[in-house]
Amino acid sequence: MTEGVIGILGGMGPEATAELFYRIIKATPARKDQDHLRIIIDNNPKIPDRTAAILHQGPSPLPMMIETARNLERAGASFLIIPCNTSHYYINELRKEIEIPIVNMIELTALKLKNMNFRRIGLLATTGTIKTRLYQDALMKEGMKAIIPPEDLQNEVMSAIYDYIKAGNLKTGRKIVLRVAKELIKNGAEAILCGCTEISLVLKEGDLSVPVIDPLELLAKEAVKLAFEFGETSRKVLSSRVRRIKESATMKTLEKAREVEKRGVKVIYLSIGEPDFNTPENVIKAAFDAMKRGFTHYTTSQGILELREAISEKFKEENGLDFSLDSIIVTPGSKYAIFEAVMALVDDGDEVIVPSPYWVSYEEIVKAAGGILRVVPTRKNFTLEVDRIRDAISPRTKALIINSPNNPTGAVYDEKSLKELAEILSERKIYVISDEIYEKLIYEGKHVSIASMDGMEELAIVVNGFSKAYAMTGWRLGYAAGPKEVISAMNKIQQHSVSCAPAFIQKAGVVALRSSQEFVKEMVEEFRRRRDYIVNRLSRNSSFDVVKPRGAFYVFPNISGTGMSSSQMADVMLQKAGVLVTPGKAFGGYDDHIRISYANSLENIKEAMDRIEQLFG
Repeated sequence: MTEGVIGILGGMGPEATAELFYRIIKATPARKDQDHLRIIIDNNPKIPDRTAAILHQGPSPLPMMIETARNLERAGASFLIIPCNTSHYYINELRKEIEIPIVNMIELTALKLKNMNFRRIGLLATTGTIKTRLYQDALMKEGMKAIIPPEDLQNEVMSAIYDYIKAGNLKTGRKIVLRVAKELIKNGAEAILCGCTEISLVLKEGDLSVPVIDPLELLAKEAVKLAFEFGETSRKVLSSRVRRIKESATMKTLEKAREVEKRGVKVIYLSIGEPDFNTPENVIKAAFDAMKRGFTHYTTSQGILELREAISEKFKEENGLDFSLDSIIVTPGSKYAIFEAVMALVDDGDEVIVPSPYWVSYEEIVKAAGGILRVVPTRKNFTLEVDRIRDAISPRTKALIINSPNNPTGAVYDEKSLKELAEILSERKIYVISDEIYEKLIYEGKHVSIASMDGMEELAIVVNGFSKAYAMTGWRLGYAAGPKEVISAMNKIQQHSVSCAPAFIQKAGVVALRSSQEFVKEMVEEFRRRRDYIVNRLSRNSSFDVVKPRGAFYVFPNISGTGMSSSQMADVMLQKAGVLVTPGKAFGGYDDHIRISYANSLENIKEAMDRIEQLFG
């Protein structure tokens, strides 16, 4: 037997709630082998009034709606239904935060009416209200027109609801509703939509010459249908934690490119987030020699002493940071260091602020920890808006994640902004996870670590690694340094998950840090040449608005001049030009941007720019 679990995100009055339960029970088929069906409801009284928020700029209900939805998901809901009409106003933002499906009553009603081939819908609701506008917009989106009663009849509908139906005089209320409905039919309505629960109490199918549509009943039937569909074993085996994590958008683009290549098209990959250089020979030799010597067994979880000493030296010489060896941890890749840091700091419901655009994995890692990502847009040139970060801090804020140089923009955060930010974090006792993996790939200016600012000693966790600077993405070697308490907690996670970074790779890391850095300098100069070329070519094309990146190996042009979304643009570039880029939507919703990587040969970049020029003139 399977169990379907309906999660109801409330906001209705007790009468409407009772009516919804009644309709769900009525819609549930009775069978001897009846599968289980559970209903979980949360009429969270802490959610601010939605109408006041929309009409009078009252407190936003969205944060509490998100928290309530997450609670329902953790309680086992397979999907959510939202019967409250005004919640439809926030549906798109809510869906960005919640991974399980959300069924909204207004959307569902409009879609069902479209499938019934109606074109003119008589809407029985009070005029000028938010729900009326929301229903009108939803019907229009599906190609239908809402027929609204004139003002005098609207007032009668209002009277029917508040003076009679709510007062228990259903008979008089019904007479008024029937009279208004018949007027709508005379004006061409092909169906009558009950825009308020109270109207559905007195108006039933068969009362009129056209169908009567009860949104609450449609929602109940859809909920029952989905409950049994989501009760299948495939849904039950996955935890809610995993279900709310999205696949990597960058990995999806690679799959599309493989399909195009099968048609015989040469695809130029400008989507890759790794250097197209070979790992230095001396680093490869160090790993090989270590393996030959038998250095292929477990090491201490926190990393071999020799590598942590080299990392400590690096921090002192290059960043002016003094970390003791027990404040440093070696991890299998810098991504895992970020994962461990978030897991060590973030509890369910804690908020993590991140400036946008941001690397795709930050959001999913925070979700995996049960946290809530608070996104703060940067300026048009992708520099930090410190005041906006300050304004985003709430009593639930636990940490901030920053990434400089930045993926996907190539922005390098300046010392003044970081100092101002550090003062705020120090005053509010908020941790910062500073992702500095692109630290050595800077073309103008210099890298400054926020951990070097006053007051950051017990609050900053610096994450770095070998992937970008030493072309070691496949080696999976990273590290982090920070407060001993946090590093110790990260080490516990590591002990019970991956144990340690591979022993011989750690030896290679020592050589990478302690030997000549000439390889890095040469790679940076080659990236600079490519950066300058690609920015020059794109800037000559009116389809792209380019901010020149100061670091990393990405450019993040605005494509709004094309009239296409980032996904459409990326698809056109792949299908028609054979050039693979990454949609900007993946990096925090920047659907009017695309990410172009110049981690490819200058020859390939030139060919790609030629193809793009031919495509967009």
